[in-house]
Amino acid sequence: MSELPELGISQKKPEEVQSTELFPQEVVREALKRESPSIAFTYSEAITYYEYMADTARLGKEAGLKNVLVSNGYINREPLLELCKVLDGANINLKILDDRLYRPERWNAQPVLNTLQILHEQGVWLEITTLVVPTYVEEPE
Repeated sequence: MSELPELGISQKKPEEVQSTELFPQEVVREALKRESPSIAFTYSEAITYYEYMADTARLGKEAGLKNVLVSNGYINREPLLELCKVLDGANINLKILDDRLYRPERWNAQPVLNTLQILHEQGVWLEITTLVVPTYVEEPE
């Protein structure tokens, strides 16, 4: 029997990985200390830690840093409008426009399209990531 490979961070319990707790003001202080021009809210879905992200972004903006959101785009209008006040850029993952390729009770494109429209209207620099899945979304049209 072969030995199992090392588990990735997503498959470990919090106490099994090395981590550092940073409050919003500490994130900003570290970014400034390292002469980083921006803070990016990414890796895991940033909307799931909205309050932390919003507080950090506000403090970052006050300190002259840029703020970037990387997200699946599932967010209600009002919190997104608040966030737009401190966002400089966003990368939104628009998975597929054809809702039939997903289970409709679990996903549809309209909330993500709404997010894209709001970001554009609010003047946030916007990048859209779209998956290319052979036989599903590889048609040029």
